Amino acid sequence: MNDRLTPVSERDLSHYERLGVSTQASQASLRQAFRRRSKALHPDTTTLPVAEAAKYFQQLKESYEFLADPERRRQYDEQLRQRWQPCHHRFGQHVDFGRMLQQL
Repeated sequence: MNDRLTPVSERDLSHYERLGVSTQASQASLRQAFRRRSKALHPDTTTLPVAEAAKYFQQLKESYEFLADPERRRQYDEQLRQRWQPCHHRFGQHVDFGRMLQQL
């Protein structure tokens, strides 16, 4: 397991998106989501090409391990919050992306 924080990239899915859960998901919900998605992505049980399935399964596993650790999840959540801090639209209007995400 890799102990460094995974950078949040605009092009990459978040750990939450990979698992298909909200940022408010409980540990039990994380586990259920991981089990459900792992069945669909495991190289032994999917119709995807083996290399592709292995890649997606590894990413899913990494996301679950990351969010299952309370301290790493706290740090990751903080990183996401910083990414979505209120900013100003180029026309001067205030846009609070963090609030928008909470309302989803």
